[in-house]
Amino acid sequence: MIFLNNNQILFKNQYGFRLNHCTYMAIMEMQDKISSAIDKGDYAVGIFLDLSKAFDTLDHDILLAKLEYYGIRGLALDWFKSYLHCRKQYVFLNGQSSTMSPVVCGVPQGSILGPLLFLLYINDIAKCSDILNFILFADDTNLFYSNKELRKLVLIVNWELSKLSDWFKANKLSLNAIKSNFIIFGSKRFPNDFPNINLTLDGNKLERATCSKFLGVFLDEKLKWAQHLNHIANKMARGLGIMGRVCKILPRDILRTLYFSLIYPYLIYCCIIWGSASATALHKLEVLQNRTVRIITRSPFRASASPIYKQLNILKLCDVRRLQIVLFMYKCKYALLPESCMNYCTINFLHSYNMRNVHYFAAQPFRTSIREHSICVEGPRVWDSLPVPLQASESIETLKRNVTKHFISLY
Repeated sequence: MIFLNNNQILFKNQYGFRLNHCTYMAIMEMQDKISSAIDKGDYAVGIFLDLSKAFDTLDHDILLAKLEYYGIRGLALDWFKSYLHCRKQYVFLNGQSSTMSPVVCGVPQGSILGPLLFLLYINDIAKCSDILNFILFADDTNLFYSNKELRKLVLIVNWELSKLSDWFKANKLSLNAIKSNFIIFGSKRFPNDFPNINLTLDGNKLERATCSKFLGVFLDEKLKWAQHLNHIANKMARGLGIMGRVCKILPRDILRTLYFSLIYPYLIYCCIIWGSASATALHKLEVLQNRTVRIITRSPFRASASPIYKQLNILKLCDVRRLQIVLFMYKCKYALLPESCMNYCTINFLHSYNMRNVHYFAAQPFRTSIREHSICVEGPRVWDSLPVPLQASESIETLKRNVTKHFISLY
């Protein structure tokens, strides 16, 4: 890993199985490109590809050739050959074992090296096109492109997809065309003489969708997040039902723990992105969260929720997202983010008699509401709203603790 990082070998937009890389960063990259294109008035397309059993079908000889190309040679390469070759597998069922069969492809499942070897195998996929933007999370391959003219967009994307098809064939990987699709983002009208958009990959016509699931988050063509919010609401309702059945027999501290086990994970996962939805759309989640804290304290149905949040030391949904934005901006301020995430915000250095060398993030221009709620616009706004002593926190743990106290003190 030191060798790969020092030589910057891994593709910068590969977010899977890498230190300090998270799923929300891949989705944020996609959201940033989509909102930027919509703000410029471009047509924007996102293509979501599903690879068939990618980890199990990679070719050992191709993998070893790529390792040698990246500089892993001599005894080190021989060690990898020994690690991959002469493995066998069998099936054990109902006390009976099948005959042993050699493993001729794929990486060992459940291993530490397996995911890293796969990243190196798929690492050069972005080299097959200088035009398409690749956003990867292990075998989740997603492409993005925008253009002022729809006709040009379709022609260019289809031509680049043909190059991608050649790469799949050369690397002996197969695409699941049935589960692959694309979305045309934004509200820009199509020309009257161009009613249909056909994108094909290896002779397979890709389905045009209005919503697609990417790393557990449902992206819709308008970036309204309605389907994802419904998904979260259903998950919260199940957890709420469980808590409602046990609230009379469990103490408050256990119920609070259940909240952080059954409800909170759905609220915090990628909320820095889907939390940009309208207040009306988010209202259903706020209602469910209010109902949860009332159950924990056995408060009346119409009791004011704010004092309960303060009593339980729990953040409201809006502040859960604000906290995540603050933590992201702190990491950006101190360059603790991957290279691909450092271009969202520009840092200004201001000096005054009251504040010495305090970082302020430059405000980014925007034209549409979708762009207004992106991290490059909303991040600096949320950060600058913090009191200066909080901005000067010595560590991210201290910042998280103090910002949480600050938000809850306002309830």
